[in-house]
Amino acid sequence: MDQIRLLFTANAGVLLRLPRFYAAVDAFHNKRTPPFSPVPVELMGQFSQDGTLSELQAVIVSHCHPDHCTLREVRSAMEMAPNAVLLAPEQLMDRQILLTGPACHIHAGDVSMDFYRLRHDGLKYRAKALYGIVLESGGRRILMPGDCMDHADVERMTNGAQTDVAILNFPWITLPKNRLFVDNVLQPKHLVIFHLPPPGDDTEGFLPATLKMADRLKHVQDVRILTQPGQEEQL
Repeated sequence: MDQIRLLFTANAGVLLRLPRFYAAVDAFHNKRTPPFSPVPVELMGQFSQDGTLSELQAVIVSHCHPDHCTLREVRSAMEMAPNAVLLAPEQLMDRQILLTGPACHIHAGDVSMDFYRLRHDGLKYRAKALYGIVLESGGRRILMPGDCMDHADVERMTNGAQTDVAILNFPWITLPKNRLFVDNVLQPKHLVIFHLPPPGDDTEGFLPATLKMADRLKHVQDVRILTQPGQEEQL
């Protein structure tokens, strides 16, 4: 089976190379929201120089909070990705698909992008339009519920199918009920944890807590933890 390649930008941002599909999700933002960090200027400069973004087919924004997207950085990325389509739940550019309604399903050949309107964690953010994402290409399925922490919503996204790669915020394993759900119900073949600050910005001790709780998973054999911008993983 073809590998999935993943490049971490910062916070909850990744570039994903699936079989025959290349997408960025929440990958471009420059606003510091302590203790989390923005995408380093140096990394965006590297992208500009080495053409990393030139083959992107989709730039996806799960929701328009500044730790997931900022307009300047999204526009800069789109300039470097001339053939990419922007998908977001708010109008950011003229050239985009607006995510609306309870679900959006986009299929092109053997590539599918399924978006589900979810509830953002935290009562004060519930009105914010948030879309969880299921990407599928070449028989590989990637699940990304964004900042949703609702078990029923995430289970609905899977529709009973096996998840190859679940990319989840760190409280999915640091909080006991969430960890049990991931370990006993979701059971992805590969688990990627992010939305963590880099070690130098980790003033709250999120990283050591995440590492400790990852060791308590019993049924998920492959766990990757993203902390450093530019970090790459193959799954």
